[in-house]
Amino acid sequence: MQTTNTQPFGTDADQSCTVRLPSRPIFFELTGHSLTQFASMGILSTADVVPERIALPTSGSTISPLATTYMRLRGLETLDSNWDSYGSVPPNPRALAAARSLIQKVYQISAYSGATVVPYSVLPLSGGGVQIEWRGPAGVIEIEVSAAGELGYLIAKGTGPERVFEEGNDVAEFRAVDLVRSVML
Repeated sequence: MQTTNTQPFGTDADQSCTVRLPSRPIFFELTGHSLTQFASMGILSTADVVPERIALPTSGSTISPLATTYMRLRGLETLDSNWDSYGSVPPNPRALAAARSLIQKVYQISAYSGATVVPYSVLPLSGGGVQIEWRGPAGVIEIEVSAAGELGYLIAKGTGPERVFEEGNDVAEFRAVDLVRSVML
């Protein structure tokens, strides 16, 4: 594949790498999301759509933050066992599906307020889960998605001695969306 352009990939300096964009469109498969949903979220145009596939941008194009997040999740699917050198299994399909669903709902709801809210980072967790972090004006929230697809959270608000923490486990997706909104908007 010849490349003519590079784009930063990753949402955290510690996770950054470079995506080499092809000079002609290539495609990757999506599962669990309709192409109409992606088009409505602005990560592709109908000109990019081939049934069951989405064209990656070509050189000179930009990749939306949401598409970058989905590409990062897709990358987590390719992790091998022992990815952390402690024998951990990669994120399983249930955790990845729950993470995608949460990210999509946060993005869609935030879009109604005119904001573009995407995660700051998306990371694998030992035991087959996924951690999603958002950073906003009101604080930081980390959502942990267990291998079973259950959601837990940790919120940090404020700084120094006034810094307060809140955490919870087994929260419903709609509650997790509201918690992210409370930090981001």
